[in-house]
Amino acid sequence: IEPKSTARSIVGMLFSLAYKYISSLTGYKLRSREDFKLILKRNETFHDKLILIKDKGYFIYHEYEDRIEISEIIYLDINLIVDLISYFKEDNRDIYVNCDLNASINGEYEIIIEMMSNQMNGDLINFNYFINEIY
Repeated sequence: IEPKSTARSIVGMLFSLAYKYISSLTGYKLRSREDFKLILKRNETFHDKLILIKDKGYFIYHEYEDRIEISEIIYLDINLIVDLISYFKEDNRDIYVNCDLNASINGEYEIIIEMMSNQMNGDLINFNYFINEIY
C-alpha cells in the first residue's frame, strides 16, 4: 500500500477485499467497516502486522523468534496466495498459515479444524458471528 494511506482508506481496502473474497463462499460473516477498525486496533494491541497488497489481498501475521504465523489471509485469485506468502522468502523461519481449504500451498501441511462454533447446541444464537469473530 502507499505510505500516505490513512487508516480510513486502509479500512476501505480491507472491507472491499474481504467482501470480494467471501462473495462466492458460505459460512463467512461479512465484516463491517467498524469491524475492520477494531481489527486494526487488535493488531496493534497484540503486535500483529498487516500486509495489504492493493487490489490483490492481505494477510495478518505475528512474528515469533522461531516462526511466523499468518492468522488470516484473504486473496482474490487463488494463484496469488503464493505471491502473498513470498513476502517472507528471505526469512529462514517456519511459516504457519491459517487459511481456507481452497488454498494450494506447497510444503508440509496438516488439515485441522482450528475453530468450531457451538451455535448448533443453542448456546450462541447469533448467526452473524462465528467463533473466530468473538474475542
